Amino acid sequence: MKKKYRYMITVMLTGVAASVIILIGDLRKESLDPDGEISRNEWGKGAYEIRMKAGFEDEDLAEEVHLIRIPEREYTEEESDILAEKAFAALEQMIPGENPDLDHISGDIHLPLNMEGYPFQIRYDISDDSLMNGSGELLCDPLRTEDHPLTLHCTLFYGKYRYETDYFLTIVPPVLSNDERIRLILEDKIRENMEQTKTDREFILPQEIEDRQIRWRRMRSNNSIYALVFGTAGALVAGMAAEYDEKRSIRKKEENLSLLYASFANKLKLYLISGLNMKKAFLAITEHYLQYEDQRYRDLCSHLKTACHRFRNHVREEEVYEAWGNECRGPYKKLSFLLSVNLKQGNEKLLTLLEEEVVKAQESRRELARKKGDEAGVRMLFPMMLMLLVVMMLIMLPAYLGIL
Repeated sequence: MKKKYRYMITVMLTGVAASVIILIGDLRKESLDPDGEISRNEWGKGAYEIRMKAGFEDEDLAEEVHLIRIPEREYTEEESDILAEKAFAALEQMIPGENPDLDHISGDIHLPLNMEGYPFQIRYDISDDSLMNGSGELLCDPLRTEDHPLTLHCTLFYGKYRYETDYFLTIVPPVLSNDERIRLILEDKIRENMEQTKTDREFILPQEIEDRQIRWRRMRSNNSIYALVFGTAGALVAGMAAEYDEKRSIRKKEENLSLLYASFANKLKLYLISGLNMKKAFLAITEHYLQYEDQRYRDLCSHLKTACHRFRNHVREEEVYEAWGNECRGPYKKLSFLLSVNLKQGNEKLLTLLEEEVVKAQESRRELARKKGDEAGVRMLFPMMLMLLVVMMLIMLPAYLGIL
């Protein structure tokens, strides 16, 4: 019950805190300048909407609700001119990308369509689209040896304002290592052969470059190593899972047998009081349990049936009890020892010991039930914390967004 009230109080306090935050945000929004002025967001902060009530002073008329959208502030012409100059200067640094500068372009350039912090949309026009496309990707021969001049016309758009300028680029030959040069020549040869033999049934790889013979060999895929690794990992995981399932099954079986121990010891005591000897009591209890089809008695019945088969096969009673206790384990092992001793000392003392065992078994059963209850509470704690987190998010997030 204490946990219940603790969770209830936590959720209630969360709701109160969210309510206070929402109230503060609403009060801030309701404050209005006496002259009816409402602040606009600066450019880039976006527009927002407010709900306002309009009525007439000294007139008893119903107030009407109006939803007013407040757009962000626009730049004046002077502010736009200053920003355009800054944008052109920034673009001059951005356009080369990974190239040193505009006079040494050997790779692709960067052509942004807008810039962070600037309100402009940008358009580019290239003087020679055979050298470069509109995305800034070089199209000219990677093995070129001559410089190529290129003019990039840039236009900025902002509302009714428009600004233009030209950037002069020089495309220079790339600096290639011998390996890169050979790779490019080979790729060019492959493309050429592919084009020439596109109607043939077979494609012939280039056999020679710069009077040097080429040796080709097919690369083998190494996917088999992945199958081996995943197979080994899967086997380990499967083995661990099987071992875990086996341990859990054994633990569950032992717990089930422990829960039945008090009932079994009590029945054994009653049969002994009624005058049966130990062997006949065992057989009678086994027959009694076999009448039920309850899954709880399955494991105990299995061990009892095995013990009865040993009796019928004329195995000594001491050995039967000892084997039965070792199979059932737990408190049954102690009981099997008592039964073995009883064969020599008689039933009188055994009944007293069985009474003590019944009391201890009932107490152990209650303790096990309490333990199971505590474990169930712990297992429920994590889902309850997740539910509490979801509730807090559902309450706090709208309040936070409302303040913003």
